[in-house]
This record gives sequence, structure tokens and C-alpha cells, in this order.
Amino acid sequence: MRMCGGLGKIMIGGALFVLGAEAHAEPPSCGRDCQIAAANTYLRALVTHDARDVPLAPAAYRIENGLLTGISGETIRHALDTGPQYRLITDLRDLQWSVHDGRVVADYLLDIQLPQIPIGRLTIHVREWFTVRNDGQIHVIEARIG
Repeated sequence: MRMCGGLGKIMIGGALFVLGAEAHAEPPSCGRDCQIAAANTYLRALVTHDARDVPLAPAAYRIENGLLTGISGETIRHALDTGPQYRLITDLRDLQWSVHDGRVVADYLLDIQLPQIPIGRLTIHVREWFTVRNDGQIHVIEARIG
């Protein structure tokens, strides 16, 4: 038995053993399907007003038309659950996904119910970019509405 090039390494009969070393697993991979699934959970919460399953990172943030509208995963989740701006949403349709610069992009139509408008329903186009990292969590949401 001999020491081999540093603390914690021992050579026994030609085999190298590393003592006390932690196993380093590869970081989990979140490819296109995983990213879309995470973002789709967020979009579903827009309509259901139930964000408990949305995989938001603790430091996630959201920008809407250039304005910061969410400063943490928890504030975004709370707004989805209780925010009056989201309570008006009644449907999300014509959803199309694409990937640009490593971010998933959702293009869709959003139906909102406005009690003060005689026709009742208004439809708007939304494009949202989601940064979903290898941990499977949403870290950034950028929305363009209108």
C-alpha cells in the first residue's frame, strides 16, 4: 500500500481508492420537453389559479412588458393564486411552443372576463419566454402582452 499524490488517495495492488471523497453526480438535465412541461404548469395555473405545482425557483422573477411583476418564486406563486389580475383569466388557447436561445417560448391567446365591458370577454395575444434551468425550475419569465 502506498500513498498516491495527495491526502485521501491510496494505491492497493494497482487499484486507486479515494478516501472520504463525495460522489459527484452529473447535474440533472432538463431538455426541451422538461422545460415545456415546467412552463406549461405555470400556464395552467394562470387559468386554474392554483400554483402549488408550478416549479418556480426561490429567486425566480417575472417581467411583463418591461416591468418587474414578480421578485421571487413565492411572490409569483402568490399572485397566480390570489392576484386580481389573474382572476380575470378564463381561458388560454391556441398555444404554440418554440425554443429560442435556450429558452422555451409560449405564444397563445388569453381570454379574460371584464365585468365592466358589455361584451364581457376580451382576447389578447401573449408571448412568454421561460428560462428553465437543469434543475427543472423556472428561473425567469418574460411576458409581452398585446
